[in-house]
Amino acid sequence: MSKAKTATQLEGSFQLVELTDENRTGVMELVNPKNWFAVGYKLNAYAEKYVNIKFSVDIKRVGEAGNLWWQINNVDYPVIGGVENAAPDVWHTINGEWTGFIVHPFIPYFYLSTWKNNSENTTYYIDNFTIEIIPVHFSEYYKALILPEIREDFVVAEKFRNGLTDAEINAGITAFRSFAYAYHDKMAAECKGRDAKQNEIFIKYIPSLLFFIGYHGKLENKKELVVCGTDLLTVPKRKNERKHDLGKLSLIKTSELFKFLSEMGFYFKELNYSEKVDLSKSGQFYVTYENDENLIVGLKLLANAAMNIKSDFINIEWDFIRCVYYTLADEEPKKHKSELRDHIHLIPSDKKDWVLDLHNYLTEMNCKCDGKIKDFIRFTYTSRKTKEWVCNFEYKPTGFILGINTNFAKSLDGIASKLPASTLTALRADACGCGGACKLGPFRISHDGEEFVNCRYVGFQFNLENAEERDILKKWIEAELSL
Repeated sequence: MSKAKTATQLEGSFQLVELTDENRTGVMELVNPKNWFAVGYKLNAYAEKYVNIKFSVDIKRVGEAGNLWWQINNVDYPVIGGVENAAPDVWHTINGEWTGFIVHPFIPYFYLSTWKNNSENTTYYIDNFTIEIIPVHFSEYYKALILPEIREDFVVAEKFRNGLTDAEINAGITAFRSFAYAYHDKMAAECKGRDAKQNEIFIKYIPSLLFFIGYHGKLENKKELVVCGTDLLTVPKRKNERKHDLGKLSLIKTSELFKFLSEMGFYFKELNYSEKVDLSKSGQFYVTYENDENLIVGLKLLANAAMNIKSDFINIEWDFIRCVYYTLADEEPKKHKSELRDHIHLIPSDKKDWVLDLHNYLTEMNCKCDGKIKDFIRFTYTSRKTKEWVCNFEYKPTGFILGINTNFAKSLDGIASKLPASTLTALRADACGCGGACKLGPFRISHDGEEFVNCRYVGFQFNLENAEERDILKKWIEAELSL
């Protein structure tokens, strides 16, 4: 539990005051805040993580009435708790809880919003602010990122075959994929019974341990891996990776990782993990999988596949647990671009035809499509003529999003007037928040007497829920490309 009552924890232009008549001390006072938030709690430590947030606060506004919305600056600006049209000169106790993915390209915040809130004529008093943030495992989202099928034209390079037939390779990859689905379900169940620190360790290190076993293990009889314990302390190197070094864990924690895998069907012959596991003193042991012996082949292949990417992704283990098998087609490491055909299943059924139609149109208009996989999936379309990105599709736990470049918006005035009112908020960002990436400053547009401000770097973002909106957006992109 984080209890924030000082400037070191909550950010904002406030001073601490004593309200002795109300028996309150160390109260934050904010007079006419002009920023996009009155106060904010920085969430950068939880960026790209799925978390549960609980908060509580006492708040009073003096001056005009207005909303007291506490939000997160995700693309959809979820409200975690608040009071609509809160009466002035009265203390309001606000509680809220939210579970979701923290997605912001630069600095995510949990904050008290000032947007359309009469804040320029209001003094805020904030007391007893507490916040609790716990990382949780979002199994359905991570399962969706696993590659669901093997390409029909996929052929493994001789370097990785180990005498395996195509049928054995496919069976191994398929078996590991089934395990990966079950792994995420078990992680989701296990995380409910642990504290945040334990969750962090298991979420990070279980994939690491499996990856190290697959990479360092020697495949024998196509059914088992021979592993030397000390090898698991050697972290394979791939450019720009964040490593999860097993040597940094306590012996008891390492033992818990092996127990977790044994509960999922792995058997570690000649390794005693009942109490403590000291890998620095462990000799050779044998790894088999009782539920499906084909999995051992898949484990070895996919560990090699993850290492065979010349990549800027965050970590090797992420590519490994997603079953990125297709890199095995190359003898040497290569910077791979994910293809839309591998992720058709992520497109909501009611939007699939529209997305594929736009994809075909953009490629016909000489736009290059580049896929990037991290803790999310993004396909970006760049004009080969101008070298500028036009739009992108993103899949995150918050939904399936279309982004359009703000610099690529010469006809926006005409388009904005045709958009449904419910989607106009996509043209607004409470602040640029890009840490200087927008060298030209934020993008501004007026519509019906209201000014919309958006970050040039991030672009406009639409959730595509409205069919009418989708058709207008496609016409917008077509109009821009014709220019």
